[in-house]
Amino acid sequence: IKAVEVGKKIADGNKIRAILSNNLANHFESTKQYSRADSMYEDTRTYTNLPGQPIYNQYLIAGVQQAVNAVNWGFPQKGEATIKQTLRESTSFYKDSNVIDSRFMLFICEYYRITQQYPMAVEWGKKMLTQAKRKMGEDNPGIVSTLVILSRLFFESGNFKEAEEVISLMNRISLTSMLKNFEVLSDSEKEKYISNKVSIQHLSNSLLLREKNVSAEFIKETFDQTLLLKSLILSENRRITAAVLNSSDTVLKRLYRDWLSIRQTLAKEYAKPKQLRQAGLEATEERADRIQKEITGRSSGLMKQQQTSRVSLRDLQQSLAEDEAIIEFVYFGVFRKSADSAMYAAYVLRKNKQPEFVPLCEKMELQKLFD
Repeated sequence: IKAVEVGKKIADGNKIRAILSNNLANHFESTKQYSRADSMYEDTRTYTNLPGQPIYNQYLIAGVQQAVNAVNWGFPQKGEATIKQTLRESTSFYKDSNVIDSRFMLFICEYYRITQQYPMAVEWGKKMLTQAKRKMGEDNPGIVSTLVILSRLFFESGNFKEAEEVISLMNRISLTSMLKNFEVLSDSEKEKYISNKVSIQHLSNSLLLREKNVSAEFIKETFDQTLLLKSLILSENRRITAAVLNSSDTVLKRLYRDWLSIRQTLAKEYAKPKQLRQAGLEATEERADRIQKEITGRSSGLMKQQQTSRVSLRDLQQSLAEDEAIIEFVYFGVFRKSADSAMYAAYVLRKNKQPEFVPLCEKMELQKLFD
């Protein structure tokens, strides 16, 4: 607040004052002081209402942000008036759709979503995607966040066919990106990386739960990706081991022995109750990560010669007898319009048949059995 007051005294300091007011508005919003937040957003717009100047972009963004907040805070009429005014004012500033600020489009999209004007929300969501593809490329991981927004809109509006197409593209881009970067990561980094990618797969499982008419290819694709994510760390560690054993590099072999010794020590310690574990395990973990990265760097040439062994649906089916089946259990967050929840389900795979997705129960239902 003091910073805002000081900013008001700075000559020609509209940009500084706008930034300070906007930051203070975000603070008031996060602490649910909505009237004070709205007042700060009004200040932001006052300082940036300079048509034709670059700072006017912030004026337009603050306007659509204020419209979203008005609806969320229970003032839909104010939200509607603000969005109409801001859209009208934006036409003279954003003369080319290619230069519309992505934040402006995001808030417009969100406004139409929360007011359930889904055709308009989807239209703006597609504009965001077109712009992101043009700036970053068709397969750039940077467009995934926009694909998530679009998939949410398709979920809420019941347009599951388009949701399937968007989620399939999103999974393909994410997994391709992950495989490119995976080799240089340590085990702990790989686990965090995979956890992030698995969270994206929740949308795939949510779609299978919500829509019975998804394509057989989408079910197969989702099951294959589930198997891939679960087998990656083991597969990559096997590649490292094979590369070390086939190497004549004595330093590499020594590093590998050190790494195995540390991992064995960690495994023994983590098997103990927490109060009995030795101190400083985090530092030991970090040392193991550093050594593993060094091993990966020194053995990268040999690793490229090793074929990555990844479990696939076809591999599993070939190993099955006619009267056998494989069941893969999954736990995932379910996206719903009213509230999210967590669900257990299973993929059932039989020989020479498409995998089946079988919903089981929600987490709370299962918890009741143990309470």
